[in-house]
Amino acid sequence: MELDLVAIGKEYPKFEIILPRPNAVLNDKRTLSDRVKALVLTHIDVSELAAAVVDLAIHGSEQQYHSNEELADKGRKLLDAKK
Repeated sequence: MELDLVAIGKEYPKFEIILPRPNAVLNDKRTLSDRVKALVLTHIDVSELAAAVVDLAIHGSEQQYHSNEELADKGRKLLDAKK
């Protein structure tokens, strides 16, 4: 699917293709299994992911791909700024 989106971006340069690549997305209300996953896996909270993706959609990006770490950092900063 990513390759299809990249191809669309090349065919239609007016479209900005941004591809977030989150790893394990964890709910804010964590179950015991979510807590274990958070200890073992590189993860992102659903609220961090949502904040980061909305910001990317509104403001765009110089980069096409965004790693889990980049998304989590961006989302955390955006959410902290709202507090």
